[in-house]
Amino acid sequence: MRLARPSIVAALVTACCWHAHSATASGVALTSKGGTSLSAGGSLSSTGFTLGASIGYFVADNLLPGVRYFYTLVKTSDPYYKGQYHDVSIFLRYYLPHLERLFPFVVGEPGTHLYTITEEFPTSDAEVERSTVSGHYFTLYGGVGGVLLLTQHFGIEPNIGLRQVLGSGDPPELQWWLGFGFYP
Repeated sequence: MRLARPSIVAALVTACCWHAHSATASGVALTSKGGTSLSAGGSLSSTGFTLGASIGYFVADNLLPGVRYFYTLVKTSDPYYKGQYHDVSIFLRYYLPHLERLFPFVVGEPGTHLYTITEEFPTSDAEVERSTVSGHYFTLYGGVGGVLLLTQHFGIEPNIGLRQVLGSGDPPELQWWLGFGFYP
């Protein structure tokens, strides 16, 4: 099975001198128990794109479990091949000590990978024969990222890590994600 291999288009480097104190949303530290996180984002590769959304709730200071969904469309140089993937996962983020507007985190994410691959082959009589395969695998993802607050309630959320589709026979792949978060 062919999977999208996202390339790293850019590394986000933030080199600003902030004073170390807690950024707040509604007067409460962003990573405090009882806060929520809503985000959406995506990534691009040479073979397709991924779009997704997530929601999380701080069950304790600096600890955010949540749910994430993303959709991937894959096209290759083979004009007859197209793949679609739906991934649903739960995640657990732990936020490390932060600066004024930068909240770094580590994340672990088990999930399920539902896929549909369609291959179309032209036949000799100008018709197209289609072959579709569907199925699912379990996935594991581990990575690092951060939230860079742009306003009191809005920030960008880049992260990068390794994702393994268990049982697919494919090696772990390096993935990146750029999201935009809202923290009510």
